Amino acid sequence: MSAPTWRRRSAAASWRWRLPDPAGGWAPVLAAAIEALGDMARPAAARVVSTGGGDEAWLGPPGEALLDFVAGASDLRAVFVQLDLRVLDPDGGERELPRGGRLVLEVARDRRGVPLPGQASLSLWLDAEVYDPDAGGGANWATARRNAPRLEGFLRRVRALGGSCVEVEG
Repeated sequence: MSAPTWRRRSAAASWRWRLPDPAGGWAPVLAAAIEALGDMARPAAARVVSTGGGDEAWLGPPGEALLDFVAGASDLRAVFVQLDLRVLDPDGGERELPRGGRLVLEVARDRRGVPLPGQASLSLWLDAEVYDPDAGGGANWATARRNAPRLEGFLRRVRALGGSCVEVEG
């Protein structure tokens, strides 16, 4: 029997890192962030926001086409990557929790659209409490314990992007 997982309308937990401005553009940073997910989550869908293209400058599955678009977008504002969480159940099974989180890369710009140096950020939002042992009155303890190493692995790998964690909630 699978342990229950409680969904939330808002993030159960989130982290935000301030990123250094990359010399090689934002596509390699985005690729490294997606790679850092490891076995914790699968990127399911993506949306790019740009100054010229608006809120849906690019829509589609994460992959080479997304990275190519980001590499060529001189007016990038944000990339939203919807995540399907890979959850290990206490009974040994594994399942995906669709839309269980989001990875967001944001490039801050002034009113003229000029990037603000040192103001880009990467955020991870988890919209499910699979990592919270106290969820459901403590009934989620075994699920949280089995999945914590996956989250810890992502947090460890994301440090390689060179940013500094500036916010943790949840």
